[in-house]
Amino acid sequence: MYIGLNVKKYRDGTWGYAAVNVAPGINNSCDGTLMQMMMFPNKSCNAIRETTCKDYKYMGELAGKAIYESGSTKAVLEDLTGSCIVLRYEALYPVPK
Repeated sequence: MYIGLNVKKYRDGTWGYAAVNVAPGINNSCDGTLMQMMMFPNKSCNAIRETTCKDYKYMGELAGKAIYESGSTKAVLEDLTGSCIVLRYEALYPVPK
């Protein structure tokens, strides 16, 4: 099994965090997950949904939070006093080579 963590600060002041988990699957393939968290200071989640996440479609709600989807990627956008945090989750079956 492989577990990796990455943190990156972008020039525009945003931060990105990524956690990757990969494990052996069936038929000599690997399966994995990718979880990303991005912080957008001083930007509303509406603005982020219309730009960075413009390809995401409303999927439904979980515990009162809107869930968005683009292909196999799911996302939650959370407003925090004038800023936005985006959590994205993707299942990788099998992991791309």
